[in-house]
Amino acid sequence: MSDDKQLARQFDSRFPNRREALRGGATAAVALSLSPLSAISQTLQPKRGGELKVAVYSAPSNLDSIAGTSGSDAIILDTYMEALCRFDEDSFKAVPGLAKSWEYTQPNVLVLRLQEGVRFHDGTPFDADAVKFNLERGKTDPRSRIARDLSAITAVEVVNRYTVSLRLAGPDVSVPMVLADRAGYMGSPTAIKERGDQYERSPVGTGRWKFIRYTTNQSVVVERNENYWQPNQPYLDRISMQIITDSNTALRSVISGENQLSLRVSPQQEDMATGSPGLVVGNLSSGAFYLTLMNYGIPPLNDRRVREALSYAINRDAMNAVINRGKGAPAWGHFGHTHWAYDRSLENIFPHNIERAKKLLADAGHPNGLDLEIIAWTDPESQRRVELMIEMLKPVGVRLKPTMRTLAEATQMFAVEKKGHLYNGLWIGRLDPSLSLKFIFEKQSFLNPEKADPPPGFDAALLASTTAVDVEARRKALTQLQRIIVENALSIPLYYDRFIWAHHRSVKGFRMNAVGRPRFDNVFIDKA
Repeated sequence: MSDDKQLARQFDSRFPNRREALRGGATAAVALSLSPLSAISQTLQPKRGGELKVAVYSAPSNLDSIAGTSGSDAIILDTYMEALCRFDEDSFKAVPGLAKSWEYTQPNVLVLRLQEGVRFHDGTPFDADAVKFNLERGKTDPRSRIARDLSAITAVEVVNRYTVSLRLAGPDVSVPMVLADRAGYMGSPTAIKERGDQYERSPVGTGRWKFIRYTTNQSVVVERNENYWQPNQPYLDRISMQIITDSNTALRSVISGENQLSLRVSPQQEDMATGSPGLVVGNLSSGAFYLTLMNYGIPPLNDRRVREALSYAINRDAMNAVINRGKGAPAWGHFGHTHWAYDRSLENIFPHNIERAKKLLADAGHPNGLDLEIIAWTDPESQRRVELMIEMLKPVGVRLKPTMRTLAEATQMFAVEKKGHLYNGLWIGRLDPSLSLKFIFEKQSFLNPEKADPPPGFDAALLASTTAVDVEARRKALTQLQRIIVENALSIPLYYDRFIWAHHRSVKGFRMNAVGRPRFDNVFIDKA
């Protein structure tokens, strides 16, 4: 049994009355597919040393954990940063991280007990003062993108050196999973204070590896933390992450030996990768999905009829067949089929119907169609997806103008600069389902550019989904919340993703999880 799972079992036995509440805070019970050699590697003796060269599909939006805008940042952040909680990659519930245990001593008070003897890479002790500093910085720093994630926390109190008490605005079972995500990352207070605006170029965490350098839009290098607090970790001396946004180029770099692992192989490349000698190819059905967000705070998208027309015009089955080779599934809601909060009644709620879409646009005052701008990513799959959307919307008179940018630039344009009507991309989401929906659709959400009011009933359903203390009550509240979002056509879910990756046979212990955030904790190199 892994250390994390053993700690999780100990935690559950200590706090049985919280077990179901925390399980309700998990993202999903997702069926995972391991890389074919992952199971074999568990029987091998891990070897220390060596460098792992990884092709990463996106540059970090920011190396400072509070300031980033991209979910894929976690792939890089997780090498040198650690969070207060972690999430079990099988059950997707919160398990100990830098906080070794926690307890709701009152419905609105969460007490964290911290690991002792941990130091940041610059020698600064990790303790309750460091936790207070990081959480308060996340809530108040003008650059913070996690303030809404931490909005449930009203005060952080130091009880003693290794105990922190979090006072909450009200009962909220989602907080441990919030602290397993970006909002729970801990940075060195000393480095943050000393480096100021330069901290984002030289971050300092407590992780298995230390940040060494970032060459903008090219590479990130981290090296072993010789003083890591968990014994015998890490195995790898060094990880070099090459930023290669084109998945074809990334796969070729692995085939040629330039890199040893590509985190993203397109469905069209899967057969080629599988047929390449010396490569191991893995895949899993993902809870992540591609969607198109709408800036429903501006005309013409502030008219529900227009949003519904766009939803009817998109043929999800055709899109899944063309882009995902039919191996995925059309998306109708915001959680995957294996998610405990999946609502089957939402399936096919906006079936492909051109005539219905035309009538809705005419009723909304656009009998001759309209012009919309969509912002999307520059990778080949995103380009194909947008091209399909352009063709699917033509018959209803919608003329779609694309603006293609890198992931970070596209998010900045839509969410911060308030450009474009639509934003197309992959939604990995937050680990807790309530926070995931809140992050997209709440009035103050980063992805709600105009801070438009959500539909009636949204706030009450969101609150109910975080205050319920058992899984069934949470599921009921989340079902109501999803239905409000989907019936009001606030976004266009398209299809669920399949994560496909490829690595050399010398790479052992690699595992992808269903939110596309692989960790390299148990990876080692064995060339035998």
